[in-house]
Amino acid sequence: MEEFRPLLTAISNSFRISSKWHANTVAHYSACADKVRLTQGQIRKIDRAINRYRREVQKQMHKIDQEITASRDATRSTIQKHEHKTLMGLAEYEDPQTGRRTNLDFGYERTFTNGDEIIQTNDWHFEPSPDYRPMKEIWNTDK
Repeated sequence: MEEFRPLLTAISNSFRISSKWHANTVAHYSACADKVRLTQGQIRKIDRAINRYRREVQKQMHKIDQEITASRDATRSTIQKHEHKTLMGLAEYEDPQTGRRTNLDFGYERTFTNGDEIIQTNDWHFEPSPDYRPMKEIWNTDK
């Protein structure tokens, strides 16, 4: 390496940086740095927008999850009510005129009410007095 020292010294002493080139290089690097800062600012802005959107999506997912849970709970409740009524031998009937619902023995094909009294029968030839009206049997899917 010692043998190249004179050559390297001559090269380094003859090297001069052009002031115009240096100024252009500094200006270019400065412009690049400005672009980098601008790009980083845009990235931060986009990142904030993504985070806001992500939070909104998470809120919507949480709301949907709560709705699913509420629906599942309502379905389980309906099934439990149906099982209880089945074990007790009951069916729910509604007076179509008043909307009042009543639990009655199931197994009857025809149920009538006049608002005060209820008649249940399997006799298709039986006709109650005109002030009686048929009651509607309510199924699990009816609201």
